[in-house]
Amino acid sequence: GMKKANAFGLFDMSGNLWEWCNDFYQEDYYTVSPSADPRGPENAKKRVLRGGSWGTTTDTLRFSYRLADDPANADICQGYDTYGFRCVRRP
Repeated sequence: GMKKANAFGLFDMSGNLWEWCNDFYQEDYYTVSPSADPRGPENAKKRVLRGGSWGTTTDTLRFSYRLADDPANADICQGYDTYGFRCVRRP
């Protein structure tokens, strides 16, 4: 990694690409959602992206910052080359 490892021993986790999350997006969802693993309203069209990218300002380079977009419209040929995903494995 380019930087020191974080508290979990992981390197370079923010700022590479916006990462798609499995959560649906709603602007005020955290005010009405359960505190453990909120997924958002099932009828929402947009999904959450987190982490910022190489093409954004430094204030977005944290996982608490949420971006919203419709995955159906996220075409790399249309300028969405800052979106990606991370594979997660549960123990």
